[in-house]
Amino acid sequence: MNTQQQQTVDPYVNTQGEDWRDFPCYYVSAIDGPQWWALAGPYRSHQAALDHVERVRALANAEEPRSHFYGFGTVKLRTGHYIAPVTRREQAAETVTP
Repeated sequence: MNTQQQQTVDPYVNTQGEDWRDFPCYYVSAIDGPQWWALAGPYRSHQAALDHVERVRALANAEEPRSHFYGFGTVKLRTGHYIAPVTRREQAAETVTP
């Protein structure tokens, strides 16, 4: 029986010890008029984000019926450390007092 401990590999750190999320990254995005959302990501390449657009669209359509009218695509941001803003629904849930 091998008792060696498995080494944990951080999928975001390259062999030089750099976190690739510190560099420009891509996200699957949705747009509705003046509002936009980064729905999935970060991805290292534009192609990786493009490969997920249809799956994210299907998930969004299942969750939010209005998303059938959104435009879906990709967006490139300065880093992969994007934190999605709180949605109105989440904000309302946080402000409800018992």
